[in-house]
Amino acid sequence: MGASTHGSKTIITADGDVLTGCNTSGLTRGHDVHDKTEYGDNDHGQVAGIGKHKFTCGGWYDKTRTTGSRDILQPLADSAATVEWTRKPEGSATGAPLETFQGFVASYVETSPATDIVTWTAEIEIDGGITTTSQP
Repeated sequence: MGASTHGSKTIITADGDVLTGCNTSGLTRGHDVHDKTEYGDNDHGQVAGIGKHKFTCGGWYDKTRTTGSRDILQPLADSAATVEWTRKPEGSATGAPLETFQGFVASYVETSPATDIVTWTAEIEIDGGITTTSQP
């Protein structure tokens, strides 16, 4: 049986700042898909193109900190600045994976339900590839 890792250990940073209140994230690695269907084919033929990756994250609105999600993500969304992001899915530990990429905030959404806490979500478009290394 394999060993699992609890998601609560995950650490996300944007431009060097840790995202507080973050409680969900996902890193999608993929490729463009091109249709190579020819005359006379009965089914689509497809081929993988260049890499296309996306990162999503979300959580609860942290109003008590000057470095909360809004303070970090809203300026990045407004400026569309490409910055360095890191994801440590196993937390900080020697030999644990560290994923690093450049990306910009394509969308930042705050949701304020009447019967629950304020939450946020963000979609980050990755500019280039994802580098995976082991933490020192």
